[in-house]
Amino acid sequence: MKRSVLAAAVCAGSLAACDVLLGLHDRTLEGEDAAADAADASACDGDFCACHPHDFCEDFDPYSQLPDLESRWQVPGFGTSIYQLGGSVALDNGNVVQPPSRPNALATAVLLQPPINQGAGFIMGQFPAPDAGAPVVGVSINLQMLVTHMDPLDGATPVLDSGVLLFGGVLALVNATSKNGVGITMSEQGMYVGYALDVLTAGARLAQGKQFFNLDPVFPSYVPMQLLVARRSSKALPNVACTAGPVLTDVDGGSAPDASQPADPVVVVASTGFSPPACEVLSADLVDPGWLSSPIVLLGSVVTGQGVFAISFDNVTLDFLRE
Repeated sequence: MKRSVLAAAVCAGSLAACDVLLGLHDRTLEGEDAAADAADASACDGDFCACHPHDFCEDFDPYSQLPDLESRWQVPGFGTSIYQLGGSVALDNGNVVQPPSRPNALATAVLLQPPINQGAGFIMGQFPAPDAGAPVVGVSINLQMLVTHMDPLDGATPVLDSGVLLFGGVLALVNATSKNGVGITMSEQGMYVGYALDVLTAGARLAQGKQFFNLDPVFPSYVPMQLLVARRSSKALPNVACTAGPVLTDVDGGSAPDASQPADPVVVVASTGFSPPACEVLSADLVDPGWLSSPIVLLGSVVTGQGVFAISFDNVTLDFLRE
């Protein structure tokens, strides 16, 4: 399908950057075992991240105010990890729709009216892989997402030649060195694999890739979403055909520095809980998995067009794939 590179100025700056008891079965342990089981159950009651161990987990529930997020969402070299650039970021206690885990979800929104056609509200954090023997070959991100508004303004014109009136990135996995990334974008027509160049700079641009959901994304409840970025040979990837993604270009229109195409390139696979996955082969600096050992995660609303774009997120997990 047609792919369009879209301008989206988001921010200025540069990157700096239940224990097992063996051989014991005496009756005197039964009470202790029961107490331990009860404690485990209590620890998981209502706390998603306590119940689901991952390399990184965020359910937004421990925070009482927005700045508290910066205790876990940080990027070296940046003074803040919360950006409200013509948009908003807030903790959502579920007054309208209860989040999957209570009490909080993360709510991001952008309202764009003439003459303004760009805005953003997002958080970001860099998450290095824990030390382990096997090298990282991929990253798996899962989350729950509620699109509350995807409403183009009456009379709004299409964004460049994309054929959509409102377009935005909601999730990105970014190479901390090159600042290029891959993730999920959406419009009023559905959801797509997404790309970006120069993320976290004033010249950031989004590119629309393959569509994996072809309906209006506004739903009355949270929807599960998965983003897999890994070597094509990874056992974690579904059995899906992969096609080449768009050619990445520099701001001046020239070709981005390209890496030689390896025999086992990195691919991106995006899917919802009720739509088939879409897969595209990455290019340039994203084609080798080295950058996946310490990626930046960007979560929120980075929007081009005119209208209202509002999304809430909950139960975000990240796992490093090693094979």
